[in-house]
Amino acid sequence: MSWGSTDIEVIGQGRDHRPPLRLRTPFARLTLHPVLALILAAIVGASAWVGYALTQPRIPAVAVSEPVDRPGDATGTQAPWQVGSDGRPAKGVRVTFAAVVSATGRTDQQVTVLGISGPGITGTVTSPVVLSADHATAVNVVADLDCRAVALPVHRADYDLQLRVVAGSRATTGNVPGGGLSVRWAQAVTQACGSWLARRDLTVVKASATVDSTSPRADLVLIIDNTGAQPAYLGPGQSFGGLSVSGPPGSQASVPPHSRSTLRLHVDIRGCDAVPASLPTDTSAALPTTAELGIVALVGSRPSFPDPQAPPAYDGEGPTGIVIAPGPRATIGAAMRSACADLDPFVTLIADHGLVVDPGQAIIAVRIVIDGTPGRVSDVQLVSDSPGADTSSFTPMWSTSPVLIPSASGQVTAVLRYRVARGATCQYPGAFLPGFTLVAHAPYQGHVKTVTYRQFIDASAQGQTMQLLQVIGCPSASSAGP
Repeated sequence: MSWGSTDIEVIGQGRDHRPPLRLRTPFARLTLHPVLALILAAIVGASAWVGYALTQPRIPAVAVSEPVDRPGDATGTQAPWQVGSDGRPAKGVRVTFAAVVSATGRTDQQVTVLGISGPGITGTVTSPVVLSADHATAVNVVADLDCRAVALPVHRADYDLQLRVVAGSRATTGNVPGGGLSVRWAQAVTQACGSWLARRDLTVVKASATVDSTSPRADLVLIIDNTGAQPAYLGPGQSFGGLSVSGPPGSQASVPPHSRSTLRLHVDIRGCDAVPASLPTDTSAALPTTAELGIVALVGSRPSFPDPQAPPAYDGEGPTGIVIAPGPRATIGAAMRSACADLDPFVTLIADHGLVVDPGQAIIAVRIVIDGTPGRVSDVQLVSDSPGADTSSFTPMWSTSPVLIPSASGQVTAVLRYRVARGATCQYPGAFLPGFTLVAHAPYQGHVKTVTYRQFIDASAQGQTMQLLQVIGCPSASSAGP
C-alpha cells in the first residue's frame, strides 16, 4: 500500500481457487470426451462379431433334381385342396413338392431340409429331412398355403428350399433355389391357388336356355359373378360323357374382380344318358359345377387348358369347374332334359335264362330287355359298337337291329349274337360285351325328337354261362379242373 492510495493488494494470503494444471496427453483427453471411448468399444465389439459371423456355418450349395421314379412330375399325388358339400373348397391349400437333393461342402456339417419358403407359405407339415453326405436324398415337402397372400401368377423364382446347417454347437438357417424344379413349383402353386380362388369366388348366378325342337341341343347363357379381388378366366375343359359343349370363336371369357360377365354356350348332347334323371328336381347333387358342362376357370392368370379328351385332373392340379347356384342349376337341368325329350334313362337287362352259349360254334346269344319311359317313345333301333381293343374277344354278329316298337310299359326285347374268340376269358375273366347305341324317336311338344343313349351288357353275373364261356374262351383253364 502507498501513502495517498485506497487500493489494497494482498500477497500470499488465503487459498488459491484456480484449477490445477493437468497434463494434456491423449489418454488424459479421454476423461474429457467419453463419446470417443464408446466409439472405441463399438469398434472392438464389431470386430468380435465379424469374427464370430465369419466362423459360423454357411448354407452350402445343393443340387436339386426331379425324382427318378416320377420323371416330369415334381409334385406329389395328393390333391392340393378338397371340395366341401356345398361345392366350395372345404379348407385351404396344401401343396406337396417332391425332389432329390444332393448336398455339397464340408462333411462336418449336418444339412437338413426344413421345408419350402415363399409367398403364402404358412407352415411346413412334414418333418425335417437330414441330407446324406454320401448320396442324393429323396425329399417330400408338404406345406400349407394361404392363397389370399399370393399374387398370381407366381414367379418362377418365388419358392426356395429352406435349409438348416449345424456345425458343432452352432447352426444357421437359409434358403437355396430349387433349380429347374422352381418352375414346376411355381406352376403348381399357380394352379392350386388359382383353382382354389376360382371355386371360392366364382358363381353362376343366372342362366337362360333355348332348346332345339327336333335335336338334343340347347343354347345356354350364363351370368357369372366374381366376388374375388383378382380377375378370373374361363374356357373349355374336359369332355364329360355324351356332352359336347362349345362357344363362339374366342369364347374364353374373363371375369374382372368384383363384377359379372356373360358366357354363351352351345350344348350338343351326343348321349342323353349323360343327363341325370334327377334334374332339375334334385338340385343338391346334379351339375354342382360347370365342369360337367366342360367349362373350367382359373383366377389370376390365363390357363393353358388341357386336352379335352384327357382324363380330368384332381381339384387344384388344373383349371376347375365353378359353382352353379340352385336357380340356374335348375334352369340348365330343365333345358337338358327338354333337349332329350324329357325321357328317363333307358336300362338294359338280361332276360331270365337269356344267355345261350354254343361251345361248338363259339357263339353266345343274349336276349335283352330294355326298359324305357312308358308311352313316350314311338320306336327304337340298336346300333352295335365295333369291337375295341378291350372287347375284341367278343365280335358282334350284328350291326343294326330292326326297328323295335316299345310296349305300353315302355319295354322292348331283342336277341343279340356275339362270336367268342379263343382265349377270350383267360386274360379278362369277365364277359363285358361290346356296347351299343340306342336311337329313340320320341314325340315332344309337337315335334319328333331323335335322341341317343349308350348301353352295355355284362354277362359276368350269370354263373352257369360263365362256366360255358370258359370252355370256349379259356379252354386250358377249364380243362385243368380244380
